[in-house]
Amino acid sequence: MKRIQFTLSSLCCALTLLFCAAMPVAAEEQKNENNNGEKLVINEEASADVGDVVTYTLYLRDATEPIVGFDLRLFYDFEYLEYQKSSLKFEKFDVVIYNEEMEGKIPMNCSSLENKPSFAEKGQFVSANFKVKKAGNAGITYFFTDLYGDNLDYLKSYTFTYDLTVGDKALLKDATPPVNADEAAVQNNQGDFINYADGKGEENSPLKGDDHVSIGSAVIKKVVEVTREVDVGNENQGGSIFNSTWFIVIVGLVVVVAVNAAVIIVSVRRKKE
Repeated sequence: MKRIQFTLSSLCCALTLLFCAAMPVAAEEQKNENNNGEKLVINEEASADVGDVVTYTLYLRDATEPIVGFDLRLFYDFEYLEYQKSSLKFEKFDVVIYNEEMEGKIPMNCSSLENKPSFAEKGQFVSANFKVKKAGNAGITYFFTDLYGDNLDYLKSYTFTYDLTVGDKALLKDATPPVNADEAAVQNNQGDFINYADGKGEENSPLKGDDHVSIGSAVIKKVVEVTREVDVGNENQGGSIFNSTWFIVIVGLVVVVAVNAAVIIVSVRRKKE
């Protein structure tokens, strides 16, 4: 009987040690899932190291008329990114009014009847620098309230692309820049200009009708619903109890409890005998 008790006690100790060893591994796995190591994922397309200074550059081309004025908001997740003041650059515009003191967004506007830059060919519209504060996931997005050409009507032919770079290293090149689809941002900034998800205007986009999705108050409900579905799916995958490490831990706990219960029952019976 003593040999059985000794064997059961040894098994309990072994399972307890297994549980203690698995806990740090599980915690590390969870940390990596949440923080992507020491990297910040930007717009779900590129990653940068903590401490890197990332340059976001927005380009415009395919404009059939010169640009007379614009009203633009550049949004960023300030919990993960720190805007570097005085880094805002406009290669083709002479005078742009902007506010660098707001957390999470940089509003800017320009109106000029004298200098009317052409963007028939690809040209830099605006660029800004952001320092990576911590690992995780963040976004840099834009939303135009107004963008109008020489006829003083909103621009209907355009193509926006963007680059993400760290120094001379390209993280992302000539990609479609995401428009801010947050409902509050859209409602607060919606103007005459139509922001399309593909970065192209209605006159030059290959997408037509309902296929050419605009980011505006009329379609914001659809955009938010799609985003929520993706988030829920990712959350369910990351938080599943059938994660390999956590599954071992849970099974180990159940076995430890069962074995301890068996030891107690055997001891009680032994005393009665």
